[in-house]
Amino acid sequence: MHRYTTYILVIIIILCTITPLFALVEIKNEYLKVIGDPASSGYIIKTTGGDPDNNDDNYKELLYEEYDPTTTFASFYVDNERNLIKFGDDKNGIVVSSINASGDMLVAKYRSHSIDVAQMIEFTKGPLTGVNGDSVKITYIIRNRDDKPHDIGARIMMDLKIGESDNAPIRIPGRDIIHTETRMQGADIPDYWYAFDREEKNSTVKVQGTLCGDWEKPDAVIWSSWDRFRKNWWYFELKPGREFKRASGAPDSAVAIYWNPRTIQPNEQLTVSTVFGLYGEPQLYKDALAITLSGETNTFGTDPVTVTVDIENISPVPVQNLSAEITWANDAGLTMAGGDLKMKTLPNLPAAEQTKTTFTIQPTEGLQGRVEYCITVRGTALQSPQVLQACRPLNVKEIQVVTRPVEVKPEPPKMVTLSVSHKYNLDFNPLKKLYEKHSGKRPKHNAEITALEQIVNSGPKKTKWSKDNEIEFYDYLSEYQTDISTLESELKSLKEQGYQYFNETTVTNVITP
Repeated sequence: MHRYTTYILVIIIILCTITPLFALVEIKNEYLKVIGDPASSGYIIKTTGGDPDNNDDNYKELLYEEYDPTTTFASFYVDNERNLIKFGDDKNGIVVSSINASGDMLVAKYRSHSIDVAQMIEFTKGPLTGVNGDSVKITYIIRNRDDKPHDIGARIMMDLKIGESDNAPIRIPGRDIIHTETRMQGADIPDYWYAFDREEKNSTVKVQGTLCGDWEKPDAVIWSSWDRFRKNWWYFELKPGREFKRASGAPDSAVAIYWNPRTIQPNEQLTVSTVFGLYGEPQLYKDALAITLSGETNTFGTDPVTVTVDIENISPVPVQNLSAEITWANDAGLTMAGGDLKMKTLPNLPAAEQTKTTFTIQPTEGLQGRVEYCITVRGTALQSPQVLQACRPLNVKEIQVVTRPVEVKPEPPKMVTLSVSHKYNLDFNPLKKLYEKHSGKRPKHNAEITALEQIVNSGPKKTKWSKDNEIEFYDYLSEYQTDISTLESELKSLKEQGYQYFNETTVTNVITP
């Protein structure tokens, strides 16, 4: 009996020793959950409710779930391939702020020598679904804090695990399903890519990656095995025909998105983003055609809505006599906007290629509630007519009129410019006053001493102080347990007293009227 008690105690002790030192953090909604790992500042993504019309994709992994460290990570090129940075890696830098939840966003900050990197992960609207929160936007801001330029590139690598599949089939619009290493670059990079837990027609868990949007388009995208990306943080020698497998033979698919190195000047930054989330829309299939219908599901008043239909030829022969038509019930209360046509005649679609067309519709005055429209695609292939119809709801909401108080702007303060003979006087800078108050010491004129001196003592090289500099300063003073709202209030008060940022030859003092 005592022997078994001893075994149990040993097991408990072992379990306690492998418990993560840092508690995981997360943000979630009805569609997705993002879990952050403070030990590595990495993250993974899972579904919660997933696609509301698909109960089979609830509570599934989308990125491989492993912690300390996570297997999904970003890496950065600085000047040459011998100087690579992995976000969160303590061998080449320090974690300034480990991953934490800030509202509906996970944020982390990392520093390697003179390069600062901020990681921001937030829910966003699905580009094709139009549903807010069914996708995740991943952003990195890489800032050069040095006094000389650096060539900086970025790579976001995601270790895919779609549902139970660690060997996710990949589909690129206009191409067959791919299972082997593939690189696309430049103009060949598609707007979207898709991954599934099994072959597309039988899949239950589907995701969509978005490469192009209101951010800088990547220069290259590679699909390969995670093991190959893990060993190569930047340089990658493509091996066409190689399956998504580790050296051991175990299947393991992943994607790496590249932004080529470019020169980043001192105090400038590079921002890169990608979006990953639920599959845009269920596809409808006929013998030769597959169509995907997408567009906003909500609008207000008479605001127009653009509807997109993606059409893919999945047959070995061309589809001829291709057309697309939008329709709705006579009493639906919809009309075409801007003279757009309800019927579109499209060029013949070659085998295995894809096209798209759009329709812009508009609710009539006074319409409220749910209406439905349908798009019918017709063509001829395989010696038979091809007809597919997809329908989609549109919720028309009343415009909420918000009355805002009229803002009365005070007259601008009178400005007095004082000439000074020296190039830089730190005593006039309000940030120096805050530093002394909260740290209990004066800044030293040594660029290697503190982050503050790198910010404040570079005055002669700047013509003005920016909001970014203030944020950096707040981050630095957070070490002294001072909240940002207090610092902002004190900084405002000092400015009102006459302390101002200045360039190398003048000091500008504000005198209130």
